[in-house]
Order: sequence, then structure tokens, then C-alpha cells
Amino acid sequence: MWKFRDLADRLVSDGLVQSHRDFWTPEDPPAMVLSPPRGAGWQEDSQTGRMRPNPSGFTARLLAGSRPSAVVACRGCASLARSQQHFHCLLALWTSGGRGPRGPPDDWLLLAHDAEYCRGFLEGTLDAARWRRIGFTQCSDYGALVRRTRLEVAGTVLAARLALQRGLACHTAGGTHHAHRSWGSGYTILNDLAVAALLLLREGLVSRPLVCDLDVHQGDGTAEILAGEPRAFTFSVHCKDNFPFGFKGMSHLGADRSDLDVGLAAGTADQGYFGALEAHLPCALDLHRPDLVLYDAGVDVHADDGLGRLGVSWGGLRRREDVVLEACLSRKIPIVCVIGGGYDRSASRLSRRHSAVFHAAAAAWARHGL
Repeated sequence: MWKFRDLADRLVSDGLVQSHRDFWTPEDPPAMVLSPPRGAGWQEDSQTGRMRPNPSGFTARLLAGSRPSAVVACRGCASLARSQQHFHCLLALWTSGGRGPRGPPDDWLLLAHDAEYCRGFLEGTLDAARWRRIGFTQCSDYGALVRRTRLEVAGTVLAARLALQRGLACHTAGGTHHAHRSWGSGYTILNDLAVAALLLLREGLVSRPLVCDLDVHQGDGTAEILAGEPRAFTFSVHCKDNFPFGFKGMSHLGADRSDLDVGLAAGTADQGYFGALEAHLPCALDLHRPDLVLYDAGVDVHADDGLGRLGVSWGGLRRREDVVLEACLSRKIPIVCVIGGGYDRSASRLSRRHSAVFHAAAAAWARHGL
């Protein structure tokens, strides 16, 4: 999607990444990058003792015609960083060209989604009614849609693993929080946040994940999928006068409940927004005591967003990222960030908003000495 490509370009132009050569393309499928990642593509740094990418295990050049589907960004491997701030993109998943990674194994997806629904999407046999729920019809480049959707999930899993290893990681895609167990919604098909949480629980890498969803729309799909998992906690701050509530009279929408929902009225600006966030986020963290936070940093809360209906300023958006990251890192809780929703006819304006969490992450990394 152009959104992912333009964000990658923005990270380069802002100096968080020196050049597109800092986007690494793993030759191994995502399932091979485990924790601790002592596979062929990784080696231990003799000075720091941390695991870092081994160039011999990666394709370190940008393939002609490739466009990023999902990029996992992580700062902290100084031997590979080329930017002054040492904030570099560690793993990139590409939609075309060369030997790209395969999508996540089907059993990952089945942790969060029904087998019949997964099979229908992957094989292109979903019925028309469920396509309408997703929000679009089957397209001519259907194979690319399937690949992009699967890689987006894989990218969130990879970023979550990196966050557990280093304390903080960001993914330049993800946040497909409207996808339910047996149907998609709001232009999202597979729920990357739910898949990542359930997979890490199954692997024993986490025991108390928390999804912090600050997209302007409630994370209804995540809430539904994780409702039966007592070890997971879902927290959503959203506009209560927006999708999925009361949307075009669709009775199947708006009934799902997070463990903690905070609904804000349309037009809520910085003061009201931060009053709600700062009143509820610390409580959620202290009560649930998570060992990983999956943060949906949707930028559609911005006052100029095409679908948002809230009034958060640019300064407020940047402050929000600092508040969330500091709340987690000050408590020694690893956090993985995904970009979530954002809608604007200008690719430049939208990529700038999405870049806010990356700038905040770079500052937090330096502040906490990660």
C-alpha cells in the first residue's frame, strides 16, 4: 500500500533511517525468527551480548521495483545503524521482487480466526455478504491483497518479538483491529494484534499481554477475539460517535466490549483527550501488570483526519506517543507500536502524522538507554 511506502520514505527523509539501504529483507520466513533469535540470520554481538542481524543471512539491497508491505523498525543495533541517531529499520517485508519472505503459518492465523473464514479469504471463496462487511469486493490483484494482509500480521509478530528482546519496537503497518474471529470489517481482514497476543501466549513468551488501542475507532474485533482469553487485557480510547457504533444501522456492529472502553464525544480536543488518557492508562497498566503492551497508535484522532471526528492537534498527537511510551517504559514494560488508522488525501500529511510514534520511540530509546 502507498501508505506504508510513504511512511518508509518519511523515516528516511526525517533522518531516523539514513537511507533505504537500511531496510533489511530477511530471506527466511517470519516463522524462523524466534526468541531468542539464534537462527542463521542472527549473531551475538561480542561487545554487548545482544543478538543482531548477521548480514550474511539477509538481503541487504533494495530490489528494483519492490515496495514495502510491512517494516519492522527497531533502534539499538549500533553496528548496523548508519544514522546519527542510530535509529534504523531492522527488518522489512516486501511485496515483490527476489526471494521475499513467506506469510505467517496458517496455524498462527487460526489462533484468532475461524478455519472456514481463513480458508475463504486465503482461497478467494468468501461469500459476498462477508466481503461487504469487510468494506470492499474481491479485486483483480487479489493475490497481492492476500500477501500484503498476511505480511502485515507477520510484521506485527516480528515487532513484538523484538520488543520483548529490546524493550521497544515499531512496525510501519499493523493495527487491523476491526477484524473479528469469523468476519472482517472496516477494511481489515486479519487481526494482527490478536494473532500476535495469542501466539506469544501459546509460545510462553508472555503471560499478560495488554492491547492499548488509541485509534479513533474502537478496537471491536480485538475485543471480540480476546474476550475469551483471561490472560489478555484490551483497553480502547476512541470516539463514541464514530464507527463501529450506530454505523448505517448495521446491527452486527457496536456490540463488542473491551475490558476497558473509554468513549469520547465527537470534537474532543487535547484537554479532554489527555484527561481521559492520563486517568485510565496508568490504572490499566497497574491493575493488569502486563509483560507486553501492543500499542495501536492510530493517527485518525488528529483534528484534520478525514474520518476521525476528534480534535487532537499535531502537538497533542506527538505528546500522546510520549505519554504512552513513558507510561510503559518507566514501568519496565516492553511495548510494540503499530501505526493503526489514518485518513488524508495528502500522502505527505498522513505520513508525517504516522511518523510521530517513530520520533517518540527514538527519543524514548535514548532517554531510557535501551
